[in-house]
Amino acid sequence: RLSYLSLGLIYLEGWQQLLLFLIPLCALVLGWVPFEISLFNVLLVLCYPIVSYVLLQEFGCGFSRFWTNEIFAMARWPVHLASAAALLGKKLHWRSSAKNIQGRVSWWLMMPQLAIMILSIMALAYAGWRLNQEFVVGPLAQSLMQLFSNGQVTQAVLFEPLPAGYSVELVVIAGFWAVLNIVRVGLFIAKALRNARQSHAYFRFSIPLPVTLEGDQECIVQTVSISEDWVRLALPTRPLMPSQTLSLTLYLPDGPLDCVIKISRRETGFVEGDFIWFNQAQQDRLAATLYSVGWQRELQPHHAYFLTPSDVVAHMFGRATLGVEPKRQWQACLLQQDSTSQKPVPLLVSQSTESLQTHEVISFIPLSETKAYSLMQPGQRAVSVTITPLNEQPIASLRHPGLNGKDFRRYIAIIAENPTIAYTSIQHSTGAFK
Repeated sequence: RLSYLSLGLIYLEGWQQLLLFLIPLCALVLGWVPFEISLFNVLLVLCYPIVSYVLLQEFGCGFSRFWTNEIFAMARWPVHLASAAALLGKKLHWRSSAKNIQGRVSWWLMMPQLAIMILSIMALAYAGWRLNQEFVVGPLAQSLMQLFSNGQVTQAVLFEPLPAGYSVELVVIAGFWAVLNIVRVGLFIAKALRNARQSHAYFRFSIPLPVTLEGDQECIVQTVSISEDWVRLALPTRPLMPSQTLSLTLYLPDGPLDCVIKISRRETGFVEGDFIWFNQAQQDRLAATLYSVGWQRELQPHHAYFLTPSDVVAHMFGRATLGVEPKRQWQACLLQQDSTSQKPVPLLVSQSTESLQTHEVISFIPLSETKAYSLMQPGQRAVSVTITPLNEQPIASLRHPGLNGKDFRRYIAIIAENPTIAYTSIQHSTGAFK
């Protein structure tokens, strides 16, 4: 019952937010004093956001996000107010969320937030005009000047209340909260506009996959981000011909996929394009790989660590924080066993945090013993290497075949380059594994 009660009481937050919006407006326009203003009380009120932020970050172990919570609160307070209609027995209309929103911003739904921003700006402008007409300095400002000049303040001045009336102190205190509300609304609107620009028909996965381009099967590039209808490729060493389309081969865990993209954007080192699918089966194969999210979880920093205020203080005194895992950079390689006719498969490689001589490997084929392979890295020719798996690592999800029917494994392995030898699966060359 307490849980159900807490779920119902959470809607009172909307009224709390409304009071935080209206009190500064009334103080700036009407001169109402929201509380007994003294130097001590002002320090408490103005320091409260800073102290609450520090405590939130410390006790949240760095995972709490202050401005994220503030933006979310700014987004939901009108909904909390509307839900109060249920107290009067009025049943709210059921509306399912739209699934076809692409790059559109509903300014009508943001009218409550826009109204708070406009009213706050108008109240600040009115307060500035009124101070220009009648500039009154109260005892609070005088006590602050005494504090900065003499470095001390008497107890009587510290707790002396500000007399009723319109003064500089009232405008500064109320204006502080009005400016804070304006900033919150501005960040909320910026977030809505940014999300609208980033909305697409299909989710874009930030995953590396090896790719070969038409006319150059001896060198690979890799994807930076990819969806069912779009791809962004990293081309660090190869300039593209001035063409509107580009034929390429995506190497998926279940085999290569030949496809064509229509180039939509070019920039130094990168190219973006929309897929041109000639049949639904091609798109379905790519979708099965993208939504087989088990192996994609392995690319995330599962042991990420966010700094807390105490960690920052420790760093200032030269003490390192324990347990900090650096962000991994995964590289999409192309792997094929020497002297076989099997098709090459993708291999994701990252530098191990345990030793500079070992690598973390995500493989879609078992690596149970030391074997020789042909390995191709982005921007380099294929080399012959020996992969020695030292141990198999635990994975972050339950082991099961993905939608494409392929399983994966994660290893700590040693990858050593062999003397240059000839093989036919991937063209031979010289080079060092990095």
